[in-house]
Amino acid sequence: MRPVHKGSAIPSDTVSDIPAAQGSDARPSPEHRKSIIMVVIRLARGGAKKRPFYRIVVADVRSPRDGRYIEQVGTYNPRVEENSVNVKLDRVDHWLSKGAKATDTTASLIRRVRKALPAVEA
Repeated sequence: MRPVHKGSAIPSDTVSDIPAAQGSDARPSPEHRKSIIMVVIRLARGGAKKRPFYRIVVADVRSPRDGRYIEQVGTYNPRVEENSVNVKLDRVDHWLSKGAKATDTTASLIRRVRKALPAVEA
């Protein structure tokens, strides 16, 4: 009887004969995988209990809601009568051009700020 590879029913002398998984040589290197980041523009909550205050941040999609972020591009205070929203539109446009995706709420806040800007007459 042939020796069995530890942890499997495949004989050990045939383990080396098994071809690698398809496309395994096409995988990106670990350094390349670290450089690919899905970026999202979203709200990060701050403030006390029942008194929310939000920062509009650009963050890696894998980071927690209130965790690490790449850049803060604005603020949103829903407790104020006029719903104070401050956004650095030039930085938002920069990140959107780089492929960042804005969440639904953040996109609506950005639209509101753009709409409130005085129309530039050409």
